Amino acid sequence: MAEFLAKVKVGSKLQELSLMADSAKEAHSLAMKQGRVVSVKRTARISGLFSRGLNPAERIIFLRRLSTMVRSRVGMGESLKIMRDAFKGPVSRVSNELFRQVEAGLDFGDALMSMQKDFPKTTAALIRSGIRGGDIYTALEDAARFESEMDRIRRESSRGIWSAIGSFLLAAAVIIATSFYLGPYVMESDLIKAAGDSVNVDWVFTAADIVAYLMLAVTIAFSSLLGLAYVVKPLFPNFADRLILKIPVYRDLVLAQNHYTVFYGMALLVKSGVRMEDTLRLSHETAPPGEVAADLRRALDAVRNGNSWSKAMKNLHPTDRAALGTSQDREQVSESLDAVAQQYKESYAYRVQQVVPILQLTSALFMSIGGALIFAMVILPMLQMTKGIL
Repeated sequence: MAEFLAKVKVGSKLQELSLMADSAKEAHSLAMKQGRVVSVKRTARISGLFSRGLNPAERIIFLRRLSTMVRSRVGMGESLKIMRDAFKGPVSRVSNELFRQVEAGLDFGDALMSMQKDFPKTTAALIRSGIRGGDIYTALEDAARFESEMDRIRRESSRGIWSAIGSFLLAAAVIIATSFYLGPYVMESDLIKAAGDSVNVDWVFTAADIVAYLMLAVTIAFSSLLGLAYVVKPLFPNFADRLILKIPVYRDLVLAQNHYTVFYGMALLVKSGVRMEDTLRLSHETAPPGEVAADLRRALDAVRNGNSWSKAMKNLHPTDRAALGTSQDREQVSESLDAVAQQYKESYAYRVQQVVPILQLTSALFMSIGGALIFAMVILPMLQMTKGIL
């Protein structure tokens, strides 16, 4: 997107407008809404090429502040101008770009749709649909609530699980390093060899080998699951999801969050008046690659062919398909989508509450075993050596 300077004749006056557009033709169309276009000239390329878009926290602040002013009957143009002057960084930049486009006559919802780096398609479509319904404040507030919920889910998904996994991997490193490297290194030292038969910890090494191989197997299993989600899935999303769906508990941890995000967004889009076909299209475009996106693609094809979209989503539970398939009007569909979303949210939270304590307990157990091995393979031989010398 670039900046254009348009000269427009309004009545007997000649005005200059600063417009944001992808091409001179688009800028000319925008300028025509204000009057007779005299000239359109490109002035500079937006620095946004090198600047980052709004992050979720900044987007939530932008939407909430803007909705508060709009609710207080401050005009959209004036609200954006105040936001531009009151903030710095990306929020100020976005406010300025939107202010220029709104002042040039572009609809606020359409302006948001053109700024995909700052506003995801789902969020922008949610706002635009709400605005067309005549309630700008509610549209902005729903979008802010959606962004806030998505941000909270992202943060909660990493809380507890990663710390437990980190503790487990640390315990694995301690046990494996002690069993295969530190213990043998101590036993090969000249002092221990000089002690002769007074040092006898063979039983410790036998136990250490059993524990180390057990820990190695568990670590490989954990690493395989993590690799499936974070290495294989980005490269082969559909193949990875098909494997994940066959693993109990793990599938809820990995896929339930995506299902919740998709269905919660769909519920808000339908509630704001977006057609079912457009809702499925937007959800498919913004969904992460994998079986969730494939389900949305099948549902979209079904709608276009006049068939039931819910029945085409083969990865949904049969009870969820039945609930979505029997909804008649827009309000019922929205409520059913929201109910399904909440089910996935609760399923994810339940699995986290199950898995995190088990991981933490396992990590603590193996860390204790690691400490015991360090004592038995390092300290105990030295004590036996000292006793033998005395």
